[in-house]
Amino acid sequence: MPSGDFRHTRDMSAATINRFARAVLLGPDVLARAAVSRVETVEEQWILRQPRRVRESYVRDVLDAPGDDTLLGELWMLRQSDSVRESYCRVVLEPRLDA
Repeated sequence: MPSGDFRHTRDMSAATINRFARAVLLGPDVLARAAVSRVETVEEQWILRQPRRVRESYVRDVLDAPGDDTLLGELWMLRQSDSVRESYCRVVLEPRLDA
């Protein structure tokens, strides 16, 4: 298989994965929670456990927005409610202090 065809196949595969991830994030809570056991990072598990409105805002404000994903993610988190930010601190950040 020519390398150009391989790159195209690889890109399509990444696009398919991105569409799947997006569908899960925007899907019903039951779908997102079922996906928790399939992801690798604590951050991914955390976002999948959030209510649909939080996941939708993440897709809109981070994944779909133009710009640097890291900066967009920081801005998104700072704009969340106290309960969402506190949940992230408790579930994702604080356990790293003990590591």
